Amino acid sequence: MIPEIEIPGHSEEVLAAFPQLSCSGKALPYESDFCIGNEESYTFLEVVLSEIMDIFPSEYIHIGGDEAGKQAWGTCSRCKKLMREMGYKHIDQLQSHMIHAMEEYLNDNGRQIIGWDEILEGGLAPNATVMSWRGEAGGIEAAKAKHKVIMTPNSHLYLDYYQEDPTQSEKKQIGGYLPLEKVYSYDPLPKELTTEEQSYIYGVQANLWTEYVMDENHAAYMLFPRILALSEVAWTDPEYKSWESFRKRVNTHVPQLIKRGINSYPLSTYLNISHTIDYDKRAFEVQMTTELYPYEIHYRTDGQVPTTEDPTYTEGETITLRDSATLVAGVFRDGKLLGKPTTQRFDYHKGIGHTVKWLTPLGGGYSAGGVETALLDGLRGSITYMDGRWLGNVASQSTIGVIDLGEPTEINSVSTKCMHDIDPWVHMPEWVELSTSMDGKQYEVVDRIMSQTDPKDTRLRFETFRFTPNTTARYLKIEYHLPIKDKFLFTDEIVIW
Repeated sequence: MIPEIEIPGHSEEVLAAFPQLSCSGKALPYESDFCIGNEESYTFLEVVLSEIMDIFPSEYIHIGGDEAGKQAWGTCSRCKKLMREMGYKHIDQLQSHMIHAMEEYLNDNGRQIIGWDEILEGGLAPNATVMSWRGEAGGIEAAKAKHKVIMTPNSHLYLDYYQEDPTQSEKKQIGGYLPLEKVYSYDPLPKELTTEEQSYIYGVQANLWTEYVMDENHAAYMLFPRILALSEVAWTDPEYKSWESFRKRVNTHVPQLIKRGINSYPLSTYLNISHTIDYDKRAFEVQMTTELYPYEIHYRTDGQVPTTEDPTYTEGETITLRDSATLVAGVFRDGKLLGKPTTQRFDYHKGIGHTVKWLTPLGGGYSAGGVETALLDGLRGSITYMDGRWLGNVASQSTIGVIDLGEPTEINSVSTKCMHDIDPWVHMPEWVELSTSMDGKQYEVVDRIMSQTDPKDTRLRFETFRFTPNTTARYLKIEYHLPIKDKFLFTDEIVIW
């Protein structure tokens, strides 16, 4: 067992009890960072770590290092004095300063440190092991620098994420969507690394953060069967991995877990629908997969719930859809539909192939494959903002973009779907406004549509803002206005007819 003591951030509870260790010296709400320029911070942490070492004999001590706010350091006289004395040019170097000091203290006591990938910022401590959680970039950087790495990317190994359709789940989680197949698909050895550099990838770790996990039964529900997929990721050479083999085995194994009193998730009836676009044919090429085995999938393309009388889908098959269609598919067993069917809308609309020019800053790391093309590529987002199809922005309270259709075009309908999931700071726009123009200079407002989502609603919500311009225009300007600053906007395809 390896303990984790969070520094320099995530320390609200410490600073509430010992406010003198913060930059303000006061017990302020939401202040979470130790004052780096205060020698008392180091004395306190050494006492804590000394007691931790007495309790835990492990070679490694995890010192956190993630999600420090750092804002207070920029205005703190003691932190600024330390920066001048050390010749530091960037705030990130203050975090590195504390991490280095704690590593030296632990090394002197025969221990080694592990830290989240933020410890790379400002300079990596000499002997640190890096846990790469914000994707793989931190792990790749650390391995290239010949540091030990544990891969734990939130995209594939955060087990506090939903493993079922969040809109249908009875159990509230922090957000995200991480089905069994995605866990199993993870390869912890990045192709960007040489064989020698890959040798510094020491293993993988899955994380189950428990803000929303109330008891052991709930924890088991989140862990199983995804922890079985993680085990095979960890010990199986990628060339021998087989989702087909694992799926058959896990469908046998889960009932045995439940029979033994383990509250395993029973496997999902939700279908994973993936698609690409054939621009020459102006068509969508669609495929579906399921966690269940044996399975029987039936589907319709007119928005109606399928029955066993409708076409059967075989995995690996491609369904071609043109123009507009609402695909509804379900998993059947013994002639009965299991759970609720899965629905996906497809529209080969007038905007596909064009681009969005953003007039406001974009940021946040969710580019959906290209900030200018993502919302006009025909690829719809799924039930999670982490699927690579939702465009996310945290840089502006109002996000404004302009679409140039290339020539005057008859426009009868424009729609855009947004997401609301406030636990990971994703907020529904307060309103969305559409304007049109012939010359790209003078715009006429079509409408401003107010959101029907309660800003305080903690459930995962989706809302489509639909406009009916019934006009001819070359340029469309769309503005998304969030109710709160510094929160994420996530928006899906802008559909133009």
